[in-house]
Amino acid sequence: MAERSLAGGRRPGAPQAPVRPSQQGYSVAKATDTKDLPFDTMNAIFAQMLSNLTCSMRYPGQLNMDINEITTNLVPYPRLHILTSSIAPLYSSKQTLSGAKQLDAMFASCLDADHHLVRCDTKRNTYLAAALIARGPNVNVSDVSRNVAKIRSQMKMVYWNQDGFKSAICSAPPLGHTQSLLMLANSCAITGKIGRMRDKFMQLYRVKSHVHHYRQYLELDYFDATAEIINTTIDDYDYLAKVQPPKERPRSMKDFLL
Repeated sequence: MAERSLAGGRRPGAPQAPVRPSQQGYSVAKATDTKDLPFDTMNAIFAQMLSNLTCSMRYPGQLNMDINEITTNLVPYPRLHILTSSIAPLYSSKQTLSGAKQLDAMFASCLDADHHLVRCDTKRNTYLAAALIARGPNVNVSDVSRNVAKIRSQMKMVYWNQDGFKSAICSAPPLGHTQSLLMLANSCAITGKIGRMRDKFMQLYRVKSHVHHYRQYLELDYFDATAEIINTTIDDYDYLAKVQPPKERPRSMKDFLL
């Protein structure tokens, strides 16, 4: 299913629906044969994201990245571990660019909200860290470093992690593409999505809707504790989104300890 969608193929008799980037994975998908639910291409997009995430463990590259390094580099505090992802290109199409120009366009696209798999306004919010995984036989370290420096000027990084970028290069391109780029980011913009999910949950929980399905397995205190953890996580992200660097920075370790 993923191979057919990424390669641009379709089943005989399937409706020819155009695929265009949008704000959610569901929105960029095509209709299937039987129902007007675009699961084929939607699944292909997320399959491509997972394929890019694990490519360094499966294929050689100039700059491989172990999946454990994502936690090490992108999660500054244990509770702030919710990552957003964006992919470029989202779907197979006739490439008009090649080489370094194509890579430049992919880096620019990963900052575009249309290429994000989670709907959130990352441009106006603070980034804690980011990881970029590039795939393709012609991707080199110098082009990746040049583009990281370019997008860094467009991203608002938290003041204590201005260089919080992790890069990886895999020589094997994904199916249906000559080059591909996956960006994982720990952004304070995720609070909007978490907040909406919390509000919908609390509307149901206040009237104990569906709670009886879980009473034999969980105590009500578990729901209360979980809601408190979610509230604290949102507060932490909101604080880091607004925090400013101190006016008097320590010049040496002695100043820092004192």
